[in-house]
Amino acid sequence: MKLSSLIDPRNVVVGESFASLDEAAARALKHAEVHYRDSVAYADALAAIRARAALGATVLPGGVAIPHARIQDYGDLLILPVVPKNGIALETGTERIRLAWVVLLGSGSSGLYLKCLAAFARIAGDASLSGELARAATGQDFVALLERSGLEVEKEAHVEDVMTSPAVTIGTDATVKELLDLMAARSLRYVPVLDGSGRLVGEIGVLDVIDAAIPDYARRMGSLKFLAELEPMEEFLRREATMKVSAIMKKPAGVFAPGDSLVAVSVAMSKQRKRHFPVCDGERVVGVLSSMDILFKVLRA
Repeated sequence: MKLSSLIDPRNVVVGESFASLDEAAARALKHAEVHYRDSVAYADALAAIRARAALGATVLPGGVAIPHARIQDYGDLLILPVVPKNGIALETGTERIRLAWVVLLGSGSSGLYLKCLAAFARIAGDASLSGELARAATGQDFVALLERSGLEVEKEAHVEDVMTSPAVTIGTDATVKELLDLMAARSLRYVPVLDGSGRLVGEIGVLDVIDAAIPDYARRMGSLKFLAELEPMEEFLRREATMKVSAIMKKPAGVFAPGDSLVAVSVAMSKQRKRHFPVCDGERVVGVLSSMDILFKVLRA
């Protein structure tokens, strides 16, 4: 199924100026209300979009935003593209939004939404196509451009649709201090470890670091109340600038491929009680799939 088949040219908002992404979403919903008055209540849809935005905006590299919300008792998926005149500035100071996909989805359309999200990401990564769409003069032109692109929306959701990419990795020769600085600066809970050739050879999670910081004697003690607060970790802290990542990493417990079924992978994650997995295309790490990716991008999309 082509992405273009899911978009009504009448629902494409083109050439208008907006002071904010919220204003653009409101305009798109008002625009669609004309054609979907019986199934979409403007006030309820806008409130849902704003509530979802409060949890964090979905913004892709390339100036693409995806304001979206799940509507109770709505049985369809509605895509309302917005091509703002001169783009939309965000408070975060990132690049201006030049294309927004306002999406309303029902409880039974999450799978299709994920595939559309993957299609939006492919458009964001294609500077030529996204540039042409951002210059569309009419809704008909916009849909015609999508039609000519041949962009497909598949039925099955895959790991690549929700994984975090590119992956933040570290080398085996890096020091533990460099690892901790990286994890703190990027708010990471998991880091794949690569050898000198760029191949995946290990992984480190937050609990792996904590395990390495606690000496064996501390584990064997029934009570640590008599010790100074950080005494058991002092040796680790003294050595972090010289200790290598290879000394504390673990072998990967499992590896997923970008094309693996998201449902099958979610089952494996649940069975293993493991929250992070590296995603590899051959020997190259292309992303990381986490339990939070599934929570925010699937269960609470």
